[in-house]
Amino acid sequence: ITTPFNTTTTTTTTTAAGASSPKSTTYTSQSGFAYSRIESQWEVQVKVISFLQQWMRTYWEEDWDANDELLDVCEQFCGKIETCYRSDANMSEKGLKKGLKLIKMINQTMDFQEASLTQHKKKNAFGTYRQGSMRRKIEKVS
Repeated sequence: ITTPFNTTTTTTTTTAAGASSPKSTTYTSQSGFAYSRIESQWEVQVKVISFLQQWMRTYWEEDWDANDELLDVCEQFCGKIETCYRSDANMSEKGLKKGLKLIKMINQTMDFQEASLTQHKKKNAFGTYRQGSMRRKIEKVS
């Protein structure tokens, strides 16, 4: 039986507390590209993404905004997720869509937090947003 990939390594990481993380299996595609296959449960993946989103929503300005290294790590993480989902020959179309939705959720949260902070900074720089002159407001009411 020929498969589109060959298994090269399987690892399980054990923490100092004795807990083990989900095993990670590295595959090599026929084109020679190495990637890891996602082997954690969907519920765990959703919890990780939800945690990241909550962290972003709560601490964007303090932890994320000026931290290019953290943003780069998050982008690399999302890239790995996408690569794993797209490269897995055994992944169903439904599974692929679910995995790509995780990436979309993170990107939407990042975009929203950046836009909100930018808006907040502009608002603080000008006192309040100018919503038109008083004369225009009076004309609208009349």
